[in-house]
Amino acid sequence: MTQEKYVTSKAIAGIQQEIELDVIPAVQAVANMIDTTVLSTPGWGVLGELAIGIRYSAVQDDVEDKFEEAITVLDSWIKMLDTARSNWRTAEDQSSLVVYK
Repeated sequence: MTQEKYVTSKAIAGIQQEIELDVIPAVQAVANMIDTTVLSTPGWGVLGELAIGIRYSAVQDDVEDKFEEAITVLDSWIKMLDTARSNWRTAEDQSSLVVYK
């Protein structure tokens, strides 16, 4: 026996809310952990700084940028889902065939 699945404006709103209240804060929390990976002086040491430290700092910067981009994308999803929810709600209101139990 298979379960029937329906897309509703309420389900779309639920996804928006989950992204806004759960996903974005979780991504932000992980992004905030990057600062805890900084090595203070003497850190890698003089030779280590030249061999590893410079690249390590560059990778940290890249990761921070990727997390900022991820949050920007998630914010854009919320806006696009709002448009989808609104359009779906309009379709639900205009349809005489859609009946939810």
